[in-house]
Parts: sequence; C-alpha cells; structure tokens
Amino acid sequence: RLGRHTYRKVPSLGRHSGPDYEFSVSPLEDRPLRIGVLSDWPTGAPQSLHVLHELKKQAPDIVIHLGDTYYSGTRAEQEAFLHDPIKAVLGEAIPVYLVPGNHDYYGGGGEGFYHVLDEFGVQPASYFTLRGAGVQIVAVDTGLLNNQDYSPTMMPFLPDDQIDWALHQIEVGRQAGLKTIFMSHHQFFSRAESVGVANNAFGEALTGPDRIPGPLNVYQTSEYSIGSTELAGGLSNDLPPAANTRLLNQFPPDVREYVSAFYWGHEHSTSIFDRYVNITRGRCIGNSGIAFTTDVDQYAVNGETV
Repeated sequence: RLGRHTYRKVPSLGRHSGPDYEFSVSPLEDRPLRIGVLSDWPTGAPQSLHVLHELKKQAPDIVIHLGDTYYSGTRAEQEAFLHDPIKAVLGEAIPVYLVPGNHDYYGGGGEGFYHVLDEFGVQPASYFTLRGAGVQIVAVDTGLLNNQDYSPTMMPFLPDDQIDWALHQIEVGRQAGLKTIFMSHHQFFSRAESVGVANNAFGEALTGPDRIPGPLNVYQTSEYSIGSTELAGGLSNDLPPAANTRLLNQFPPDVREYVSAFYWGHEHSTSIFDRYVNITRGRCIGNSGIAFTTDVDQYAVNGETV
C-alpha cells in the first residue's frame, strides 16, 4: 500500500501530562474466561467457516483475531469474511478484539479494518490491553509498518507512540504481579521464512507520506535512525537475521523474560517454539484459514534458529 494510512495514535493528556496510558485498556471479568484466538483467518473459504464453527464448540467468552483479512482488507472483504461470519456463527454477545496484519492495510490503507473495528465496538484503536486480576493481554499493531511490496521486506516494528504505550502496559503488569500474554500479527522469529532486513532507503522513503511533520502526521518513528549493525547480532544489512532485531530492540531482554507467552500469526502454520531470544513460550497460530504447502518438516529442529 502506497500513500497515507489510517492509524489512531495514543492520545495526549496535554502538553505537560504525557500520553493517555489508559487509552484502549479494558478490564477482564474477574472469573475464569475462555479466550478464542485466531489469525490469518478471514478468507471466505469453506475451511475458514469450518474453523469458526469449531471455535464455537469451545464456547469462548472473548475472541481475538491477530490480523490479515484476505486479500486486501477492503471494507467489503472485512465485512463479508470477518465481521458478518463471526456475528452469524458466534452471535452478538461475544466481544471480538482485533489487531491488523499487513493485508489489512493493503486496500484503502486500513480504512476497511477500522470500519469493522468500530462495528465490533469494543476497542478504539488497532492495539489494546485486556487486564484482569491475575493476567493481562497486551496486543499490538505490527501491520502498519509492514504492508508494501515495492522494496525488500523490512522488519516490522511499532511506531514511537505505540511502543511507549505497550512498554507501559507491560510494566503495569509487572508491578502488579500479573502474568502478561503478548500478541501481535508478526512473529519475533521464524523457522521457515525470513523476517526481513533492518534498513532499505527506498522502503523507508515510501513511509514518508505517513511521517510528514505537523497536523497531517500519521505516526513517528525513531527506529530508522538505528542501523542494522547497531541492532542485536551486529549484522550488516545484507544479512537477514534469524529474529526480528527491530522488535528485539524495542522490547529489551528483561521485558521478553517477564512476558509469560507470545502469540503471533502471519506465517500460515502452527508452531510451538522452545526458548529463543529470551522468549520462553513463542506460539505461531497463523494456520486458521490458508493451507501452507511446504517441503520441509515443520516439526523438525531448525538449525538456523538454535
């Protein structure tokens, strides 16, 4: 997607008060809850509807979708493949939370995603925190900075306002003694595909319309000022790392150590990862709607990430 994107920044409480860290934070009911999590699910294909009916059998109290409505996330696709089937199968009473993937920004720069987000009516932005008495879920929008195919794939990360908000939510959980579950569309690492490169001059230039200073600014980021050799591993930019070193830079080792589990999609497979890059429990659940044909053993140990 070229041009400007739709995005809702963390609002400010005033010049001298800082960000509104309560923005897009909702309480969890103080009772046992069953949470259904899908990713890369809305395709309109029969297998996607089958997955939804199987989810219904689990009687979820809350449903979370981790992004990618196919193919381009247009308003028509978001309604026909995401919103309408969920309402038809699961009913009106179950709250549905969303974060976007790269496909959600392809058509109209995210306008369709925000349309159904507002129709579901439980969160004001493309990121959210659900906080309970013993556990919290912090979910972020990695799709905003990973949705164009005109340059080599660049590692997704969070804009400045959102990473500040996310780190604050995680710290609130840590101070309160909560278990924190972190969710995103994009993976911190993969056993089967490249996570991208840190820098690309053309790719960075394509984000210019969003980063115009002043009232038309969509988001700001300081990440592009950090070169690949300054990130974890110190690799040159022509050597794609085994893990997303941009996200590793934004979420320091002590934060990753604290978080109880990470869930992501994007890759159309299911994987339960052993401990890696200070992430004790990494879980890929991107197999909800699109079959992934591969000539490698998905369950074999991959030497590139050991």
